[in-house]
Amino acid sequence: GGGGGGGEYEDAVVRLRGLPWHTSKHDIEKFFEGLEVAPDGAHFTVNSSGRPSGGAFVQFTRREMADRAMEMDRKHMGSRYIEVFRSTLAEMRDYLRRGSYFETKENGEKERVTGVVRMRGLPYQVSEQQIVEFFDGLEVIPHGVTLVVGPDRRASG
Repeated sequence: GGGGGGGEYEDAVVRLRGLPWHTSKHDIEKFFEGLEVAPDGAHFTVNSSGRPSGGAFVQFTRREMADRAMEMDRKHMGSRYIEVFRSTLAEMRDYLRRGSYFETKENGEKERVTGVVRMRGLPYQVSEQQIVEFFDGLEVIPHGVTLVVGPDRRASG
């Protein structure tokens, strides 16, 4: 059992993927109804523009709660099925600090996941469609390309 400082939440974290963009913390608590989400325990992942990326880290009050949360993997929230992955407090804090996290691949290697690629040296007239075509074979989310413009509203390259 109980007490101690902060350590009780250490392994009580899951990561979600596939959330509808409009998901709220209340929606997450409802999705995990019957499980105890830690106070301020839901943190949404965002893309480089600060928009929701369909993911979240959820911290529970006890490891047993996170274990039970894994049973919700591929259950539906509205029309979307939600993937639930094991995570850690360290992974969640890493994301909150840096905007990225490490995902453990099937072979046990860790891989930094940011979901963002920054490109430089582009032709000034490049279109979002040309960038999507450049990444042919990779999944680019809808509206996932942001072209940076300067104060004069012209492309920065």
